[in-house]
Amino acid sequence: MSLGRVSKLRLVATVSVGCGIGTVVGILKVLLNGPLLLMPIPPCLIARALTCGQDDFIVGLAWDAAGTTTGSITVPLILALG
Repeated sequence: MSLGRVSKLRLVATVSVGCGIGTVVGILKVLLNGPLLLMPIPPCLIARALTCGQDDFIVGLAWDAAGTTTGSITVPLILALG
């Protein structure tokens, strides 16, 4: 998919770490009864800031890979943890 610019292992590892961090943050939000609006807004602002000025290939790959966090396997697995 990335034509060799990004290795498969690096892409899978990066997406896996991102899913893990998101899961931990979500669990902490539930345990600590944190406000819901603080969960999506700061990461989205950070992601948008990191997008500015980057290579279009990397931006497209990153946002496409981020879509896997709502995939048909990830969501039921995370919901089962709840």
